[in-house]
Amino acid sequence: MLFRRFATVTRGRIGIQYGRLLVPRATQQCRLYATKPSWVNRWLIKSPSTGGTWEETEVESTEVWDQTARRLKEDLIRAKNTKNVDSKGIQALLSMLVEQSPDNRINPKYLPIVEVAYSMMIDSGLKLSLEYCEKLFHAVASNPADEIMRFSVITKLYSVIYKHGNVLYNAVLYAKFLRIQGKIEESQKLLNTSFKQNQHLVNDEVVKFCIDAIKSTNSDGQSLSKILTVAKDTKCDLSLEVYHEAIIAFSETVAKERDSSDKFSLFVNKFVLKNDAFPSYSEETVVIILDACLALNATKTGNKVVTNMGLSVLESFQPKNREMLLQFYELLLMSCSRFRVDIHVGKEVVDKLYANFDEKDFAKETWDVIIQWKAYESPKIDEIKGLIGRMEFVPDQATLNGVLRMACENLHHDNAYVKSVLDYFNKELEVDSDVETFSLLLQRCLEEKDLDTAEKMFEKSLSEGCQWSSQDGKFLKTLDELLVNMCNMPPPVDTYRVFRVFQKVKMFTDTVGYDAQVAILKMFLDGDFVPDAGRFLEDELGGDKRDSTRNDLPYYKVPEMYEAMYDYIMTREDYKNCWLLYGYLNRFIKLPYESYFPTMKRFCDLQRPDAALLIFKYLRARNKKEGMRPPSEAMYILLFNEFGRMLYEEGVKTLHLFFKMDLSIDTNINLQNSLMSAYCNLEEDEKVMELWSQTETFPAINNDTATIMIKQLTRSSTIHDVEDFWLSLPETYNLTPTSDNLRQYIVANCYHGYYMRALKITKEASEVYGIEPTQDIIEALYNWSLLPSRKAQVEQWALENHSDKWHALQQKGTLKSYVLPENNDNNSEEALRAEAISLLEGERTQHNKYVPELPDN
Repeated sequence: MLFRRFATVTRGRIGIQYGRLLVPRATQQCRLYATKPSWVNRWLIKSPSTGGTWEETEVESTEVWDQTARRLKEDLIRAKNTKNVDSKGIQALLSMLVEQSPDNRINPKYLPIVEVAYSMMIDSGLKLSLEYCEKLFHAVASNPADEIMRFSVITKLYSVIYKHGNVLYNAVLYAKFLRIQGKIEESQKLLNTSFKQNQHLVNDEVVKFCIDAIKSTNSDGQSLSKILTVAKDTKCDLSLEVYHEAIIAFSETVAKERDSSDKFSLFVNKFVLKNDAFPSYSEETVVIILDACLALNATKTGNKVVTNMGLSVLESFQPKNREMLLQFYELLLMSCSRFRVDIHVGKEVVDKLYANFDEKDFAKETWDVIIQWKAYESPKIDEIKGLIGRMEFVPDQATLNGVLRMACENLHHDNAYVKSVLDYFNKELEVDSDVETFSLLLQRCLEEKDLDTAEKMFEKSLSEGCQWSSQDGKFLKTLDELLVNMCNMPPPVDTYRVFRVFQKVKMFTDTVGYDAQVAILKMFLDGDFVPDAGRFLEDELGGDKRDSTRNDLPYYKVPEMYEAMYDYIMTREDYKNCWLLYGYLNRFIKLPYESYFPTMKRFCDLQRPDAALLIFKYLRARNKKEGMRPPSEAMYILLFNEFGRMLYEEGVKTLHLFFKMDLSIDTNINLQNSLMSAYCNLEEDEKVMELWSQTETFPAINNDTATIMIKQLTRSSTIHDVEDFWLSLPETYNLTPTSDNLRQYIVANCYHGYYMRALKITKEASEVYGIEPTQDIIEALYNWSLLPSRKAQVEQWALENHSDKWHALQQKGTLKSYVLPENNDNNSEEALRAEAISLLEGERTQHNKYVPELPDN
């Protein structure tokens, strides 16, 4: 039958009333969390899992296609062992396998063999026809998506035939393959392009095939909406049947997403109510949309459909029997009350109902809908009592909850009215409250922001034995809302109070809803309870607790959860908590490429270069295992600079080794500079000079190279070598000195005890080099002048000539008062050098020196 009872079935045609997937009741109480770290001594980098090879594929059946698969496998093994490939024979056997397989679809267990066979044919130089490749593509790609997701032969075949044959059918098959791999955006782009380039091929069959592919593989509402949009843009006149399938598929899909009612409303507005190309709607259209609106609580859209479509359909509706007509009246009247339609519209439906039927014809469900309407229309409990007295059926919990829903959801009914409804049903009619009753009462408390009463109501439901997991757990969303509201209380949030309620909710479900997960996670993070946040994620997101890198959940599937953890890491100063949380983030969520550079930089800022190196290693592992983009040039430069600054020797050398092996990065002057700078800081003179000799062969060094070399020569050589290099910049390297070059040159003179010459260079910088002394130059000159008299001279000169810059430096507090005894004036170069290193570089060295503290990953 097209119609059915709506009053007693609140799940609706699409089968899901609330926007998330529910799980069976938990088998045991939720365990207590410990406020201590739980993610320690786990591998951040997971070795690629090893599975059986194609040679180990078992062929046991005696069906003809199985025997062909066996022959193909034996030929492939022989070819591998003898290095003699019979490509024509392999092609013939593979063709036979396709022809013999049921529905010309090769069994997924033979796909490893197919993949090797195709590679051998291509490697041997055999030319395969487009028709052959398309047939093989269909035989492989038409399998269930989860069975084919790991086979690259599908991509290889599609890259050959994407412009050949049934291009739209092929595109949809490959889009389905992309979707199972989580490449939703790429799938959408492929379909969009294919439809636009082949508009003349778009028809009902193609669009239905597309809808089914999206619905069955990582379904999402956005993709369904986009496919209808592009089909509409091609001017294809879709049938009413296709629109019906699209509406049902979309409503079922967004029921599992957030903001499902808003998304469904936008969809109906765009493709039904405001779509000039939409065919003439029928009673089935009204039923499908209202049914989904009831399931998704899409009040505004339901109101529009009843007002604009429902009554007009009712006038022309000619059902096969009166039972169908009665059910249609029930649906419309229920929609009038649930969607808060104008009273006169509901009265018109009631008048037509009574005009076509006598009360003796009413079913129990009809009476429930009429009583529910009366509760919406009038706040008088006596009118409800009168209707119940007239009906020939015993009122039950469905009757109670229909009236209570109207009492709770309509603001003109006060709490006294709600209490009178409960007292009437519970005491006079002896109808007990059930899980839906408590759900409605809880939702009213939450609407009124009365969390204390809401919590008490939940406790009362437990004391009365209410099973929140009953009716497929469809009312668990109310408990999610309770948790969300408790987590969002004005600070400070009582974490332990929230957690006690959470534990009781967990008696009925293995996992709470996504909104509740996000709210609880944020609550833990706001309180810096990172270990508890980790335990919470372990319980909620599941997976093997011995495996620290499950990360099969794309970040875009849980954006708020990802952002909460990412923001915590990027803003908090406790590196232990940040690293602990990053371990959980990396374990459960497949991170975007764009997150790696900022997180590596963040851990360097937190003085944990070892953590940054581990993150870099994991990115390399994902590149090899998943094909993610390799580390970028910017990442290498960042880490060379930071590792060198923090004197992280292991990091510099490990990164250098990776750099040598990385074929995706071309060596350039910026990379070479960062590498030289790192080894310069590590005081590895031979390495720096080796890199310098390589750098000199580049088309041109730059001023950054010059700064590094002045610094290197300052420490490892004499002032004369520094002087020679300085003079060679314009002559040999065609470089005009910059303020950074000049600063390092001034430091070099001071480093070797030539304070007066350093001051003279600074004074004449504007005239000789065209460089105005900057704050950095003045600061370096003052700090590196280590004799009291020379410091005083610098200060006097700065006050007389650059007073604004001097006062700015004083305010910054970066001027150092380090001095040496006057009798060291240029008399002991080595002693002065040692003192300078001790006083000026010692603080930076001690502050940044890498000391292992993280778990040995």
